[in-house]
Amino acid sequence: MVGEGLKWDETIPAQVGALMNMQSANLAVHGYATDQAYLRIESELPRFQQPVAIVTLFMTALLGRNLDDNRPHLGPGLIWLPAVRHSRLMSLATLIVPIAARRPSSAALR
Repeated sequence: MVGEGLKWDETIPAQVGALMNMQSANLAVHGYATDQAYLRIESELPRFQQPVAIVTLFMTALLGRNLDDNRPHLGPGLIWLPAVRHSRLMSLATLIVPIAARRPSSAALR
């Protein structure tokens, strides 16, 4: 969605806007998890007079980003939570076994 290296008229938002004869905007940011994308949309949406639709993509590759708690992130109930510091060993484990090592503990879900 970012359209890195493309001219504006080559990007997905520009092409969708042209097909629908509507103004479009690209709010994508490379490397964002879905909670970060949500916060970006929430902060930028008031700038638009008559928003018609929000289009977003979900890729399974985002699952790992969504589970990262080593950055500020949204928790249950869309509550903003601070980054959690992990030991270097745990950080290494998430690189080796990406999904299994990131599963939250039962205490974190309460």
